[in-house]
Amino acid sequence: MTKLTSRQLVLIGALFALTDATMSVQAQMAAFARQHLWLVYVIAFLALLVPLWMLSRVSARFPGRDLFQVLVERSPVMGRVLVALYILYFLWIAARDVRLTGDFVNITLLTRTPVGVIAAVNILAAVTLVRPAGLQVLARSSEIYGTVLFLIIPLVFIALFKDLDFSFVLPLTEFDATGVMHGVWVMTAYLGDIVGIVFLVSEGVFRFRDGFYALGLAAAGLLVISMLAVLTLSVPVMSAMTFPLYEMVRHIRITDFLDRFELPILAISATTIICKIGYSLYLICLGCKRLVPGLPGQRMVFPAALLIFACSFWFFENAVDMINMNLTMPLAEYVFQFMLPAVLFAALWPKRENRA
Repeated sequence: MTKLTSRQLVLIGALFALTDATMSVQAQMAAFARQHLWLVYVIAFLALLVPLWMLSRVSARFPGRDLFQVLVERSPVMGRVLVALYILYFLWIAARDVRLTGDFVNITLLTRTPVGVIAAVNILAAVTLVRPAGLQVLARSSEIYGTVLFLIIPLVFIALFKDLDFSFVLPLTEFDATGVMHGVWVMTAYLGDIVGIVFLVSEGVFRFRDGFYALGLAAAGLLVISMLAVLTLSVPVMSAMTFPLYEMVRHIRITDFLDRFELPILAISATTIICKIGYSLYLICLGCKRLVPGLPGQRMVFPAALLIFACSFWFFENAVDMINMNLTMPLAEYVFQFMLPAVLFAALWPKRENRA
């Protein structure tokens, strides 16, 4: 087992919550919350602190064991049912990430390359990270590319500062509470992927402080880049685009010789998404290993990767289908992000030792 440091866990959690939310969901957020987009992240951040705190308390009751292992040991039947459900949840996340990344690259950069080829390359890269050493390579990759990604955000702000138009956030008094709550409904499901980091901790305990910093880092990063997009593109233009943050980055012109600044940013962003796919793949294999004792986790990597690849095309017909599902799938995702953590918090307690 690989012990994750606090720094690694914070960066992994931030990547879990941030990577997907920078893509197509931003247009829907702008359409719902408009100039009050920032409030969506504040509400989602506060709401997700609750399940993170509950899962941290569960982890503290069973130090040195991951949650999959705890569930199977405490209840061989119902525990395995919950493990199987969480495997399906992480399968859904991985399939969504693979298809979202494939559609994004196909639409913006490689228009003549089939989506299946792009998705296969992403899956193969994730397998390469997971299979040799499990979490070790993934965690070190997240430290490198996650740090670079978050350092890019202030550079983007500096580069776009001259193009910001603060009239795009006026009038501030036009507050649509219903629209803001619609935005919270969509965005919380994406930020809620952060609960996956609790299942990664197998040595020691998951500390609420690490989850707080990870969620805060992701929410703050998304808030900054989303408001930059509003101030650069305006709400009507942003809500009409498929990938508004990509169009925002394309506005950056540093010199006449560096007018494609979005390419290095996309390279870093794509790498972080592959890391997240790798974590989902790792959790699927770990869950299967806990579900069936004696099953080698490394041998599950290729079959699980093939299943993710197939599901990425089975679950979603096209890019528009993925955008439409952002409105309905949060209902199912909140079961794993809010309801089941509450059940685990209430039900999982250490067994009392019998005293003579």
